[in-house]
Amino acid sequence: MRHYFNSFTVTGIGALLIAAFVGRYLTNIPFAPLRAGLGPAFFPTVVAVLIGTLGVLSVGVGVAQARKQPHKTDVQPLRWRSALLIAAVVLYSLGMQYVGLLVSTAVFLFVAMIALGVRLRHAALATAAASAAIYVVFDVMFRIRLF
Repeated sequence: MRHYFNSFTVTGIGALLIAAFVGRYLTNIPFAPLRAGLGPAFFPTVVAVLIGTLGVLSVGVGVAQARKQPHKTDVQPLRWRSALLIAAVVLYSLGMQYVGLLVSTAVFLFVAMIALGVRLRHAALATAAASAAIYVVFDVMFRIRLF
């Protein structure tokens, strides 16, 4: 019996669950047609589709990896990483109310990347780049205050 339970399949299933949750929540948000301008459901829909696509790809990679090495499972490191990521998501959702989107997103990105095994230097650079991009898109282009 083959076990397809590895870090890729677990991550992919988690991503698919998040995409399904967001998709279910989006049924309550009005979606404007493109001619009328982008409605409030446009950006969450794009994010949900991207997360779902990455989830499907991750499950596919996990199954392919399990077929090549059927007795190797690498789920052990996921225990502390999963706990850290769940805590980061909870603190992220709470932090947005108190410190704003930009600061809470930067902290979340950094913690999530460290939990997923990204080197400290690369995590810091990616967090800085993502924070700058978020600031430019929302605050400068759309004039939406982030804090």
